[in-house]
Amino acid sequence: MKKYIIMIIITILNLMSFTSAFAGSGKAVVPLWVADSTQITSLSLTNITSHNLVVSVKAYQEDGTLLSNSQFQYSNFQNSNTEIGARNTGIVYIISSVYHFGFAVITWNNKGTDDDLYGLVGDGSRAANGGSMWAVEVPVNGGNPF
Repeated sequence: MKKYIIMIIITILNLMSFTSAFAGSGKAVVPLWVADSTQITSLSLTNITSHNLVVSVKAYQEDGTLLSNSQFQYSNFQNSNTEIGARNTGIVYIISSVYHFGFAVITWNNKGTDDDLYGLVGDGSRAANGGSMWAVEVPVNGGNPF
């Protein structure tokens, strides 16, 4: 009986440490982006916390290769385009001179000892290059915070 109680306590402690490992960071997948000489994809990401978040966007091309950082333009990001300020919205534009499409992965992490469950909300849009005409907007993560 004593071994049984010890095993239950160990299991509970393991579960508690496992679930807390996910706090303070988040991830969402953007299932499709498209860019060429006539259109771009933009990802609007809003920091819903009261402090800066470290944010990364990685876009993968149709063949699975990672899109280079030179094909991103950032708006309202801080610290060499790695952070979004508290309660601020940053925009990442995916650009290409030739037709490419693929998926993107957005990740965020707290800085220091901050431990938020959710950090970002966002949506993706396609537009004519130059921003003169916007097309369909698609919420990232179904419009839910992540």
